[in-house]
Amino acid sequence: MILAAICGTLAGEYNYQVNMLPYFDVAMLQTYLDVDPASARGEHLMDAGRIVFSEGSHLDLQHSMGFMDTETWCVAPVTTRNLDGNSTMPAVVDFWAIGKNCCTGSTGGDFRCGSLLTQICLQLLRSDMRDAV
Repeated sequence: MILAAICGTLAGEYNYQVNMLPYFDVAMLQTYLDVDPASARGEHLMDAGRIVFSEGSHLDLQHSMGFMDTETWCVAPVTTRNLDGNSTMPAVVDFWAIGKNCCTGSTGGDFRCGSLLTQICLQLLRSDMRDAV
């Protein structure tokens, strides 16, 4: 009986840490809709758990790049298109798509992290990775 109680407690703690805690981390943060990456400032959205970018927002793959350490970290700026269809690159880019081991580590166009068609970006929530961004 004691063994069952110990195993149940350990399984419950594991389930909470792996499945429930990440959900609660996102659920307690704000959702921002229709965010224009050309005009919005990242410092105003520091409490975001989910950001839905405005229509016309996209990943500028020409300015994507990777950094290879033990793993390959890949980034691509989130920008908007102007009337002629070209990317509008602001002076400061506050919104980035980040992935791990989904590019070659070179610059310009080989970012293959997740779905490139989605308008939703999740904020990096893992505390051990916050210093990387």
